[in-house]
Amino acid sequence: MLESVWRIIRRTMKNSRRTLKIMGGAVIAAAVAVTAGLWYCKEKEIEPSAIPELIETQDEETDGKLRLYFMDVGQGSAALAKLNGKSMLIDGGGPETAASLLDYLKDSHVEQLDYILVTSYDEDHLAGVVEVLKTYPVSSILAPASAGEGGLYEEYEQLVEEKKIEVRHPQFGETYTFANTFLNIAGPVEYGHADREDDSLCVRLHYGDTNFLFGGDTRMQGEAEIAQAALETPEVSLESDVYVINAHGASDASTEEFLKMVRPEYAVLSCGGENGTDEPSEEVMERLEAKKIKLFRTDVQGTIEAVSDGSVLIWNSKPCNDYAGQE
Repeated sequence: MLESVWRIIRRTMKNSRRTLKIMGGAVIAAAVAVTAGLWYCKEKEIEPSAIPELIETQDEETDGKLRLYFMDVGQGSAALAKLNGKSMLIDGGGPETAASLLDYLKDSHVEQLDYILVTSYDEDHLAGVVEVLKTYPVSSILAPASAGEGGLYEEYEQLVEEKKIEVRHPQFGETYTFANTFLNIAGPVEYGHADREDDSLCVRLHYGDTNFLFGGDTRMQGEAEIAQAALETPEVSLESDVYVINAHGASDASTEEFLKMVRPEYAVLSCGGENGTDEPSEEVMERLEAKKIKLFRTDVQGTIEAVSDGSVLIWNSKPCNDYAGQE
């Protein structure tokens, strides 16, 4: 499945501030160097034939690797996580791509969903979820405690009731399990914002030494509250290897202070290119570029795939590092 692979081998080293990944070459020969006691990273392209046995694609049901697929759903957000035969959908994109989402799940051999994580009740996150609920058995849903609006949300509520699906409304600091991963709830700190975008779930998917942050449509106020609460709560961390950019790169999100707390090595932007909005905004793209955060974009690269065994991350393509924003 992973073609034209740019594989980054990252070995885990600890220092006092964050976990650093050491990138290496074939047969687990990590390229490391030490200068004044500090480890630094080296990137290297690796031919598929040289990939160590540790990260060769094997039986997805049993090989213990977390697979994340950041799907191209236009101006929306949707991701699929698979591990040890378990599947979780994180948002579902908008109505225009609902049919292709169902096709993707079918092609990915998904027969049921152990979790659906709804970060936001906005149409571009929820519409695909509604279609999935009509088609697939779902064990449990994690969704904001605040109510959505409009006919789409009402249809979602009706389907949940008809199918008797367990719905949980996570609170700040809680932890849920999905297969061998942990879903750490970093936000919202509390529900009831005037701007319901700030009631979006902010969830850190933790697997071994690799972490992925999904913040839905969280905006400036929500980010500030989450960052402050994380500073004051030692058991809650925002620091992540991969940051799924809040609000599709909107100008009132991904603030400097929030990015300093997340400190991502990679960012994934789920958006629709020329979409009639400021998403992604020039300001956010400039912040990412200034911090040298490696950028993937679904509008440029299509569906993006990542695999983690808990210490090593593999991507199906290089970051495009296209920091162009909407004027």
